Amino acid sequence: GDLSHVIVTAGGNGYQEGQPTVEFAAPPSGGRRATGVVEGPGVITHVGTHGGQVGHSYPTPPEVLVPYPTWNPGSGAELRVRINSGGSIVGVDVLNGGSGYWGTGVSCWFNPREAQYGNANCSVTVRQSITAIELTYRGRGYTAPPDITIIRAGSNGGGAAARAVLRGPTGNSQVENLFWGRQTLYGKELLIEIAAAE
Repeated sequence: GDLSHVIVTAGGNGYQEGQPTVEFAAPPSGGRRATGVVEGPGVITHVGTHGGQVGHSYPTPPEVLVPYPTWNPGSGAELRVRINSGGSIVGVDVLNGGSGYWGTGVSCWFNPREAQYGNANCSVTVRQSITAIELTYRGRGYTAPPDITIIRAGSNGGGAAARAVLRGPTGNSQVENLFWGRQTLYGKELLIEIAAAE
């Protein structure tokens, strides 16, 4: 008994402090625990000025730049900067949160950044939900689907759930992938079956 795949039954929401992790319950004695990674792109929900540094003397609202999301497929966010009569940044509106962002390591900056406008920094808040769990090792020795625990990174987010599915019977060979080839030897055609390594 190893695992076939994992079905996410609830994606949860609000994960904002790093990528959640997943833990599979251990199989009976003698088996090996399955492992996996959580997949779940997020959307930008807030962009704020960081440390009170808002710049000054911008003649027009500057563009706010956020690196394109690393998740594929993903779409860039659409943001709009507001300035006051003195040219200082007073806020950033999220017109479209995009998709494919992870909650950690998302940076942003204002363009132009020339010294004549002073320093203006910003920070990004991303909300994530879990869309899939990829098995990195299917485990061995399970007699029933194991319980799955979603472990959030930090204090935010929750509500995600998933269930494991055991792999169905595959016959006596217990192999999933086979390679078939035909060769000729001394005028006789041979059928060669090569099983994928466990």
